[in-house]
Amino acid sequence: MPFFKPINLAFLLTCFLSLAITTTSANEVVVYTSDNTVRTYSPIFPSYADSNWPSSVCNVNSSLGLDAGWIDNGFAYQFGTNVHPWQPSVQLEAQWINAWSNLSSQGPGGHNWTRYTLDVNGVGDFDLTLLADNCSWIYLDGTLVGFQSAHWSANNLTYPVQLSGSHSMDFIIFDGGGLAGGMFRLETNTGRTYSDDDGDGLSNQEEILTGTSPTNPDTDADGVSDGEEVASGTDPLDDMSFPTLDSDQDGIEDAYDYCADTEAGAYVNEQGCSGAQIIAQMCQCAGPSDNKAWKSHGQYVSCVARARNAVFKTGLITEEEGEIIVETAAESSCGKK
Repeated sequence: MPFFKPINLAFLLTCFLSLAITTTSANEVVVYTSDNTVRTYSPIFPSYADSNWPSSVCNVNSSLGLDAGWIDNGFAYQFGTNVHPWQPSVQLEAQWINAWSNLSSQGPGGHNWTRYTLDVNGVGDFDLTLLADNCSWIYLDGTLVGFQSAHWSANNLTYPVQLSGSHSMDFIIFDGGGLAGGMFRLETNTGRTYSDDDGDGLSNQEEILTGTSPTNPDTDADGVSDGEEVASGTDPLDDMSFPTLDSDQDGIEDAYDYCADTEAGAYVNEQGCSGAQIIAQMCQCAGPSDNKAWKSHGQYVSCVARARNAVFKTGLITEEEGEIIVETAAESSCGKK
């Protein structure tokens, strides 16, 4: 009688549940919001109250830096989802937080800087919404990913963010007096799209962060789109800073390249022409010159062979490559009647 090992039902159930959990987590909506688990720092006060703070302080480039000598001060205070008069206008499910136990502004003229830090984890596209009294900046691993000006509206507070694992997110607020604090929400993008009104490859929100115009694809008028400049690391606001374009990647800039579409990996001369391209220019299939045809196919092949010898001496082609070029010419119909 054959022996059958009993099936461990508990083991099978565990495997099934594990698979189900894995499948569910792949489609999970990840959410991080401001609350009392966010770390905060002692506020930093300016030496005087700047009456022009809406423009002099609340611009995309003027955030007090992450290296400003912040002193860790424990965790933020949370006050609710409808405690500040601005919260209803954005309908954001997040706690209004502050670095101290009430919402009254502190510092000269009520001016102060506060900072909050939260570790986040995720992969893919996320939506980041921020709001503070009066303006705010959010950084992901030290890179600016969100900004709220003093003249904000509810439709320009959400930014696209990409996560690729574990990150540190920092929320910095400038308070111009009155009430203090702010809130944020980071969550998986489940279908939101971002407009690119000028078609330059940067969304309107990304244009806010770069300081470029959302209605002009080439803000600095240097002939290269804002999106191309950001992707290449050049300054889209400086017409003397633009990427070096080398479309065929042969090491010669397009502006000085006389031979487009050079084959990958080929050696080229100072004009960006490979040996094969030079030979093709010296011995064109149509004839030795404009309005003049080859007398015979042999004349064409002879031209290619002589050109091959000359180009070989420059080191732009190998002996084997030269032989292939001549063989290809011999098999062509160039010069045939």
